Amino acid sequence: MNDAVGNAVIQNNIQTIRAWLDAHNHQDMKALDFYTEDIEIIEMPTGVVYKSMDKMRDFARMAYGRKASKELTNVIATETEACVEYVAKADMTQPLTQAEKESGLHGVDISKARSSTAPFAIPVCYICHFTEEGKIDRVREYWDVATMTRQFGIEGTKSKILRLLMRRRT
Repeated sequence: MNDAVGNAVIQNNIQTIRAWLDAHNHQDMKALDFYTEDIEIIEMPTGVVYKSMDKMRDFARMAYGRKASKELTNVIATETEACVEYVAKADMTQPLTQAEKESGLHGVDISKARSSTAPFAIPVCYICHFTEEGKIDRVREYWDVATMTRQFGIEGTKSKILRLLMRRRT
């Protein structure tokens, strides 16, 4: 690939990330259009893997119910990948839904989380791979479990995370 074509692909990847974030921040299910049907997202801190568009739709509905947003802080891209830093935010002032209690949040058991008047916010590093068509097909997401659990006021989190992971793997 020559430099001009490579630079155009890199700029397209950055535009894709910005458009994905914009759609997500508008609670628009079209944010999922930036993924391939066989998307694979790995939550690196917990090992949870999301492997289908159906799972992503469920997750998006839950996030949009919490008015989730992502505040972009940095994006670096190549012709095939991007490293995106953002602060994920969500309104956690309402009680947890039954689905949230049952499925947890990115592999963390939040069933005993306390309601909060402050918005939930956590820095995230999102590393994604782009197909030749410019869609995201693989993601590795990094964030700090301790920061998450501290905001939820969850005690004894390590054992809860391990139990939830064991349930998901069986």
